[in-house]
Amino acid sequence: MSWDPAWSPPATRVYVFNTVMWSVTTYATMAEAIEQTPGINIVERDTFFFASDGSPLQPHFSKPAYLHSDGKAYTNGVYSLSAGAGRTLQDWLFGASPR
Repeated sequence: MSWDPAWSPPATRVYVFNTVMWSVTTYATMAEAIEQTPGINIVERDTFFFASDGSPLQPHFSKPAYLHSDGKAYTNGVYSLSAGAGRTLQDWLFGASPR
């Protein structure tokens, strides 16, 4: 097997990086990534989104996600994604220091 340096991921692909599990999940579309990623994980800073080129995507909540005061229940909220700033997926995976 060989690597094709001309290959690049589809422009619609979204990567979701979970810092607790140290795992990356790939979704075909932004809508699919949002549907499959609970808002509470974002609020707790466990999950970060990246565009197909590894650049960060920023979540914007129209309905906040939060942990209820009893600590036993949570609300996922409603969010969308747009271009963001900060560490790239490559920075997270290959150990570059935070900006």
